[in-house]
Amino acid sequence: MKKGAFKRLRQSNRKKQKEIITIVLLSLILLPSPLFAATQTAEVLSAPDLTLNPSDISFAPENPVVGQPVNITAIIHNIGGYTAKNVTVDFHIDSTSVIKKEIDKIHPDSPKSVSINFIFLYPGSHNVTVKIDANNTIIEQDETNNQATKFVDVAEIPPTKPTPPTPVHPGGRPTPTPTPSPGERTPLIISNVTVTLGHPGIISWDTNEESDSLVKCGLESGKYTIKEYNTTYTRSHAILLKELKENSTYYFVVNSTSPEGKSAESDEYAFFSPAPPKPPKEGIKIKSIFPIDYYIITPWWFLLLVIIALSALSITNLRIIRRKREERPMEREITAKPSRREEALSKLKKRFERGEISVDEYISKRGDIIHGKRE
Repeated sequence: MKKGAFKRLRQSNRKKQKEIITIVLLSLILLPSPLFAATQTAEVLSAPDLTLNPSDISFAPENPVVGQPVNITAIIHNIGGYTAKNVTVDFHIDSTSVIKKEIDKIHPDSPKSVSINFIFLYPGSHNVTVKIDANNTIIEQDETNNQATKFVDVAEIPPTKPTPPTPVHPGGRPTPTPTPSPGERTPLIISNVTVTLGHPGIISWDTNEESDSLVKCGLESGKYTIKEYNTTYTRSHAILLKELKENSTYYFVVNSTSPEGKSAESDEYAFFSPAPPKPPKEGIKIKSIFPIDYYIITPWWFLLLVIIALSALSITNLRIIRRKREERPMEREITAKPSRREEALSKLKKRFERGEISVDEYISKRGDIIHGKRE
């Protein structure tokens, strides 16, 4: 083979190699995009889809009163095609996050419920919002159906009714209280757990037997850093919570133990500790000439009066300055008159010295000039 033909063959091979390398590089650049998109689409289609509706939120009791524990339950659905793991559920009361729960697994078409116990301290309508996977850590088919809101009406505490008399038999004997058999051991039961609004707040509950009182409370669910204990045995329990932070959510349980050693502990409850009401501003109440009966004079009113007085003084000073400016031309005219009078007197004196006028004429004309009479 000639040298020139070999050179052309080598150049042709190099050209083909470059074309192959270019095709490979373009494939590496362009092919991952559709492959990645297809992978993402397949991943989303096989992902879970967590959802709930307002009808999935329920309250027990449905019409609570202030201070009464309310069991709030939310049913979480998975309408996707894959199992969701480590699902977080956040409960918000009146736009404030109070409790976060976690569900291990939710299989497709296998809804699971999660509930909390909350105590409302104010009457009126309250909104309860439940958010699923609030931080979007789970890839879902639809991320827009992960929360729902429902309202609950909380009533004022009804007035207490008098205790009815003990029922009696027709024969006049009281109805005997049933007693357990000698071998039967009645468990200690806690009921009627309530929270009363105030600073300090009061947590109260009842037991079916006389027992002591213990409240364990904290700012995190399951972590109780505050403990208040009363050794008195009673069936009606009440514990004061003195050092509560303002605008904070507290979690607590109550515990009672009888002298026989029987013990009971409640479920965990939560309540929101609001800021104490601000005291009315101090001031002097006076009778008003306006339609309202009374109003209060505070330091702000005195400051307003001082500002009004200074403004009036400034206006008065401006008027005085303007008046003085208007009087200045008149003063100039007055000050100018004595100079002309002195000039006339000087001329008259020179005429007298030159002997042009007599003494009597000088005295007469001098008087006329001084008194402003024309010659």
